[in-house]
Amino acid sequence: MTNAIIEGTDDVYSIMQRVLLRDNQIDHLIITPKSYISFRSTKLMDELEQSLKYVPTYQVVERIRKEEKLIAKEKLAVEKDKTKTAQQKAKEIKGKAETEKKILINALLDKGVSVEDIAKILGIKVKAVERLIKDK
Repeated sequence: MTNAIIEGTDDVYSIMQRVLLRDNQIDHLIITPKSYISFRSTKLMDELEQSLKYVPTYQVVERIRKEEKLIAKEKLAVEKDKTKTAQQKAKEIKGKAETEKKILINALLDKGVSVEDIAKILGIKVKAVERLIKDK
């Protein structure tokens, strides 16, 4: 291993990336009698986690699939939110229309217009007018 470090750090980088990422290590320490080095504190761990250079193809494919699933879930959540918003707006509009109908019916009743005539004016059935009157 010492010869690999001297001859080419690229080989060590490759080996360390495979070992560390395969085992989901949090950090890797190299300890000598006088000092130590932490891969996490030198940002080497972060570099290894971000790099795809030595990651096996199947792991890259797995990462891509996970990201695709996450994107699909987010897109679905956005669409659901849009649908809920549209439904809420439709419900508000319908509620306002019902309130306006009630106001109009009451105004027409106050003017002495018959329930049958109000139904004809609004284009609804007499029972619907009576139900709106009852819901005051």
